[in-house]
Amino acid sequence: MASVNKANQVALWERHRFSATLTVLLIFYAVGTIGILSSYSQRFVQLSFVNLALTALLLLVNAEGSRARVAVVFALSMVVGFAVEALGVRTGLVFGDYHYTTGMGPSLVDVPLVIGLNWAMLVHSVHASLAERLRFRGSRAMIGATAMTVFDWVMEPVAIRLRFWVWQSDTIPQRNYLSWWILSFVLLSASDTISPHPKNRLAPWVFGVMLMFFAIVGLRLR
Repeated sequence: MASVNKANQVALWERHRFSATLTVLLIFYAVGTIGILSSYSQRFVQLSFVNLALTALLLLVNAEGSRARVAVVFALSMVVGFAVEALGVRTGLVFGDYHYTTGMGPSLVDVPLVIGLNWAMLVHSVHASLAERLRFRGSRAMIGATAMTVFDWVMEPVAIRLRFWVWQSDTIPQRNYLSWWILSFVLLSASDTISPHPKNRLAPWVFGVMLMFFAIVGLRLR
């Protein structure tokens, strides 16, 4: 009887997993948007680590197909993204001269740990969103890299205003966007090689909700 009940619970979770996680995602970002724009903005900024960690969890819970391949892609994007950011912060040769503040939680080599997680989430979200919609891998990587660069273009002014990071010259260099496109293209191409057919119904929602968050906050903070 216990095994039957457990099987029923699993089946119920599988049936309602997407709707439940989407609801949590939408509520979480709605509260976060309101909080960032309120007089308690600084407190919500300090919860960025929790926000990204929860978003990553919701995203991975909805991954279908080969979980092992998804895990490899996610880990690869996280490690490479973090390593490139660390190189960029130390040398200024990748994105430009910038440094992170303490607003994004625990750091390692002057880079918040969630930065690697953010790269992994964006790569997986874009990869899974385009995999079933575009047939040719090359076009997926190019379009996906462009989408991620647009995301960075929308995010940068907001992140600067919220002091997630600081540009040395108070301006965003053009090579930042070029480097974003190149790194995104490389990671998406690697993702397509390792896991060519990922499925994740929440992926486009995660990318869209995150983009909408920065767009709304950016408009209100002008």
